[in-house]
Amino acid sequence: MSEVIVHEYHYPGGPQTYEYPIGSPIPTDHLNCMSPLVRDTATQPIDSVRELLASSWSDLHHTVAPIGTYLLSLKICSVAFTESSGDLCQSWIVFRGSNSDQCLLGSPSIRSAEILNAAWIAKVTGLQHLLTAFGNLQVGMIPPCSGFYVGDRLTHESDNELCWGPTGKWENALPIFHDGSGNSICVSTDGAIGIWSPHQFQCIAASLPEFVTMFVNRQRSGQSPQTEWWW
Repeated sequence: MSEVIVHEYHYPGGPQTYEYPIGSPIPTDHLNCMSPLVRDTATQPIDSVRELLASSWSDLHHTVAPIGTYLLSLKICSVAFTESSGDLCQSWIVFRGSNSDQCLLGSPSIRSAEILNAAWIAKVTGLQHLLTAFGNLQVGMIPPCSGFYVGDRLTHESDNELCWGPTGKWENALPIFHDGSGNSICVSTDGAIGIWSPHQFQCIAASLPEFVTMFVNRQRSGQSPQTEWWW
């Protein structure tokens, strides 16, 4: 891959996504569309990028460290960004494996006041590290449509715009992962992991470490047990 690849969006007329191999020349106006993390990657040797990432992830909580280990087992191939109105979060480092697995690592968006003020988030072991290091880790296709993403609000039964429906123990939960098909994976205030599939919540893991294990195993093997139907 020696030239820029232009990816079409998910619907006709949508913004284009540009992918540049590491080491290839990138126009300044396109570099300016990338977050500092992605921009620095685009202008450094791959070995240096890998060393920098390994160093930055060396003190990750053991709960989420397997995600960093998995990414470092892949090949750092390129950088990509989707045309947008100045949203630098729509840019990523592209990792690829030998089994057609692909991950896109970007800088997380700035957290909203509601999420910053949710004191319970700091009490869930490893969650802060997940949000900081992998809060914009996308999986699969370019441009991405599924992966880790934190919006600007928690789940509320009274939210008439997002329409969560009855929330029960998932009131005030934090959505952390979206699958591109309308399902959201959330962390409850007591640290349980559940999936919201239109109009209902279902618990899928007792803790964040259990979910991280599911995620990494899924990425490495390309499949999940039938009991994990939500993938």
